[in-house]
Amino acid sequence: MIQKLLQLLHSTDETNILLALEITKTIPDTTIPEKLEAYLKFYQHCYEPQIQSLQVQHICFLNQPVIYLNKKRLQILPAELGILVNLKELHLQYNSLASLPKEIGLLRKLEKLHLRHNQLAAIPKELGCLKMLKCLDLGSNNLIGIPQEIGNLTQLTSLSLRQNRLKSIPPTLNKLHRLSFLCLDNNQLTSIPDTFEKLSNLEELNLSDNLFRVFPKSLGKLKNLSRLYLYRCKLKAIPDELGHLIKLTDLYIGNNHINEIPRTLGNLQNLLHLHINNNQITEIPDDLGKLDNLLQLRLSHNKVTQLPKEIGKLLNLTHLYLQGNELEILPNELGQLKSLLLLYLDNNKLAELPNEIGLLKKLTELYISNNLLKHLPKTLGDLTRLEELHVCSNQLTQLPDQLGKLCNLQELHLSCNMLAEIPVTLGKLTNLTSLYLDKNQLSNLPKEFNNLQNLEELSLANNGFSCIPGEVMELCNLSRLYLSNNQISLIPKELNNLKRLSQLHLWGNNIPYSEIEKLYEILPNCEIYF
Repeated sequence: MIQKLLQLLHSTDETNILLALEITKTIPDTTIPEKLEAYLKFYQHCYEPQIQSLQVQHICFLNQPVIYLNKKRLQILPAELGILVNLKELHLQYNSLASLPKEIGLLRKLEKLHLRHNQLAAIPKELGCLKMLKCLDLGSNNLIGIPQEIGNLTQLTSLSLRQNRLKSIPPTLNKLHRLSFLCLDNNQLTSIPDTFEKLSNLEELNLSDNLFRVFPKSLGKLKNLSRLYLYRCKLKAIPDELGHLIKLTDLYIGNNHINEIPRTLGNLQNLLHLHINNNQITEIPDDLGKLDNLLQLRLSHNKVTQLPKEIGKLLNLTHLYLQGNELEILPNELGQLKSLLLLYLDNNKLAELPNEIGLLKKLTELYISNNLLKHLPKTLGDLTRLEELHVCSNQLTQLPDQLGKLCNLQELHLSCNMLAEIPVTLGKLTNLTSLYLDKNQLSNLPKEFNNLQNLEELSLANNGFSCIPGEVMELCNLSRLYLSNNQISLIPKELNNLKRLSQLHLWGNNIPYSEIEKLYEILPNCEIYF
């Protein structure tokens, strides 16, 4: 009879709860009053401290399978938590919980427990009683250890322990054979147990921001692993065993001290994203060309001096990041990357670009600033889908006329070169919204410049202009104009054509006070900087 009564009391139907309360009045010495007191205390603590008596709707609410207690400023979770026997999901993110009651182990139906962003220093061993738990999130706490009993959570598929203070993880973790997602980043781990290899269903593993000096070789036996993150550790080498992870699609090992890529990396033919940026790599093995499914390759900020011609075999590559290396020349085979959308070559030692760069017909962004370029190939004009072109800080003295064929170009960065003139064909770039020509040797602009009617930002600072070019004053959509450090002394009244101008930079010129007064009359709504 008591068991049936409890079933009614724990129902999510108000009628059943009312029936249980009526029956309780006729049966003395039951445990029901204790249960009701537990319901009341929990509701008061977590929801409404001011209520004095428990209503049927309160019980019904607490009997739901999902409860959200996020951002409730909870510092303590009451022991009466154990009354919530129907719970399948409990959300406690963004509170100030320093501990959990052992009664949490009574929630035997619990499948998802979210506790990230609290102040937990430990978790009770009773957590191991939650045999139905599938998802456990303990990220962003102050945990210094995990109880061995975590190995009892054999139904667990997702476990996050990120951003804690863990120096080790218990070997019993290897019992979690169903685990597919494991996040351990931002801890103080120096190693992982050798038994880790038994997590045979693991698909995603994040070990970034730890203190590994040696790549854990046991990872090479996680045959179902598809995503591996090892950013910002202290790794000096990648073992050949990495080549065994043939299901890997995403490999992130940037910001380490790696100086060599093993040839076995070429075995990872399912790889889509490879990030090895910010290391000390000097040479790229030919085997890289075997990664013919690769979409994104980040090799930026290494010490690479040349690329193998096999890079041209990466026919599916859409993003290639090579900035911050020591490249002096590019292989002609680069032109075979017909799927390439973004190419970053900033901060290298390139003296020229191969003509084959014009074969990259899908390219939308090209970054080649801070190199040693003295000219640009005419074939650059064939990149008609290009939207951004960055060629700052080179040694350009002229631009090819073919630049005017870049009909979709929106941003053109040519600062810090040695340009004395720009071609009239630049006036054909009618989709241009931003143009940077500062720190060159310009003193005039071609009349075709006034065709750039979509231009919103124009920088002509640090050049040799003795007056504001008339062509500029016809750009009616101009919002920001930089003319600092020229030789301008007069303010033409035609400047009032720029109705949308919001910023005008003129410092470093020789403009008399009388002209400055005129400027404020001409552009009353513009911020002017002298």
